[in-house]
Amino acid sequence: MADAALADDPPCHVVALPYPGRGHVKAMLSLCCLLAARGVATTVILTEEWVGLIGAAEPSLPARFRLTAIPNAIPSEHGRAADYPGFTEAVNTRMEAPVERLLEKMLPTPEMAAVVVVADFLLQWAVPMASRRGVKACTFCPFSATNFAALYHFERLMAGSSLAVDDPMWDQFIPGQTCLTMRDFQPILCGEASRGRFEARIRSARAGQCVLFSSFYELEAGVMDSLVSEPSSPRMYSIGPCIPYTTLEQEPRGKGSYWAWLDTQPAGSVLYVSLGSFHSLPPSQIAELAMGLVTSGVKFLWALHDQAQSQVRPLLGGNGRGVLVSWCGQLKVLCHPSVGGFLTHCGMNSVLEAVFAGVPMLTLPIGMDQPTISRLIVDVWKIGYSLKEKMQPDGIITREAIARAVETLMSYSDLPQSNGVRSRALLWRDASRRAIQEGGSSSTDLNSFLSCI
Repeated sequence: MADAALADDPPCHVVALPYPGRGHVKAMLSLCCLLAARGVATTVILTEEWVGLIGAAEPSLPARFRLTAIPNAIPSEHGRAADYPGFTEAVNTRMEAPVERLLEKMLPTPEMAAVVVVADFLLQWAVPMASRRGVKACTFCPFSATNFAALYHFERLMAGSSLAVDDPMWDQFIPGQTCLTMRDFQPILCGEASRGRFEARIRSARAGQCVLFSSFYELEAGVMDSLVSEPSSPRMYSIGPCIPYTTLEQEPRGKGSYWAWLDTQPAGSVLYVSLGSFHSLPPSQIAELAMGLVTSGVKFLWALHDQAQSQVRPLLGGNGRGVLVSWCGQLKVLCHPSVGGFLTHCGMNSVLEAVFAGVPMLTLPIGMDQPTISRLIVDVWKIGYSLKEKMQPDGIITREAIARAVETLMSYSDLPQSNGVRSRALLWRDASRRAIQEGGSSSTDLNSFLSCI
């Protein structure tokens, strides 16, 4: 955590470059709302498709906040999952040139005289591009500091050499904690293509002015302290949770029949289920999940895309215990008094929203960094249970195992088998809200970031 040193006047205009994926864009927009609330002018550069998507979802953006589009040089968001390697390649090779042309047009104007680029970690070309233009650049990490530390540590240890999968190095703990080892990140780091990309991204982050994390200091204090102490590391700031809490109180009450249904449920009785918008479970597992929820007897609200709803709806019966929606305001739902648990894929935004709401989790990670975030939830923060560990050799988690896990999570009190997850979730809720108050760790780090740039 850095010292507070906010300049009297915000010194710059931030040009934000999110990675064009739903979770990444959402986190960057939340960061930009925090900056706008402090009077910092912010321009977010995205593809035309994404500007349209945001404009439809967020018709009124804060003052000093604008969206600017580049042409649709990459595949559509709606088909991203079908060919993710191809999508990644397009982002790496087709976005830089139009972004640089747009940035070049911005620089000569008087109101843009002092520009700072804040770019998603996955945009490995952004910091070098800004440097070519003589512009300061910072890296934004919309994932856990622990994941960043693993990549940072790996890049330093490798130093261009190769590493066998049975090398003892993989058994080293991630600096700053004693739960996850480098071996937990082996699936991400071992592929030649992915290894090269991550090494390039870490080099880019090292070259920037600072690194911003979407979580808050207390959540990963040991890891943050370790990162800050690294020789020649850029400045590190935890400024989260980067979730849409700034508009939570101003938003109107939720709309739709699901909100009226939530209002009629007892406090803490509803399980919210959402497994993200990118990866999806196979139909056989979706069926087991649906039947497990029904068998548990727990009421649930399940955010599920329309195609999967057609499979699930006939399995639910007509008892009214389950409600399906294609979309909902997730943070607002998690903060609703009737919601007492969250079955999640462990996307970082979703996890930070659950922490902010004080809701314990049942984890079902699907890919990318989600398995390691699940480990943090279950083994480090101790605010949830792993559903993935119930998986059978055939890759299926049975409805019976799902029902038992849901029943345990949704216990109204901290029964012996619950291991105190509900009370700890409330403690982390309080910590996250203290962090964003004036004088809290995230507020202080945000002030320090503004002074840094």
